[in-house]
Amino acid sequence: MIELEPGEHIIAYLRKHWFRFLIELIPHIVLSVVPLGLLFFTNAFIPGTPGFRAAIFFVSLYYFLIWMHGFAKFTLYYLNMLVLTNHRIINAEQRHFFSRQVSTLELEHIQDIAIEVHGFIETFIGYGTIRVQTAGDRPNFAIEDAANPEESKQKIYEAQREALKIHKEDLANHSFN
Repeated sequence: MIELEPGEHIIAYLRKHWFRFLIELIPHIVLSVVPLGLLFFTNAFIPGTPGFRAAIFFVSLYYFLIWMHGFAKFTLYYLNMLVLTNHRIINAEQRHFFSRQVSTLELEHIQDIAIEVHGFIETFIGYGTIRVQTAGDRPNFAIEDAANPEESKQKIYEAQREALKIHKEDLANHSFN
């Protein structure tokens, strides 16, 4: 769970586009049709024939494994994100089920935000790569195949502009005290 600082609120969650997730599920859909094809080439699926129970067991196991792998793909899709708040960007990267890396970047330290959209499909469907760059040894953040990269870039710029404005006001208030 991501802990927010006092006065901090979430502006947007930036994730991969759903189309890219759907593309990753195509092998699962194709593989789920394989047992149906076996119905035509074997009589093991007819109740009362030898091997019926074994066939049902192995087909059930097969579908269970496909389902679990698809669920793992969905979990990684859902948990990998950039969280944009009014103070910072949080990069939550779920590498495996029990391996997660969370990095933060204060909005004041952003040097550049670049988007990359390559090809007809990315342009037509509206996804691309967002790269948030910093100066020095701070980590650069990137989310590949992000939904609406231009809109996300604008949200980050607006949040940065507001954060810089508040930061300048705080500096001015502290310098006169």
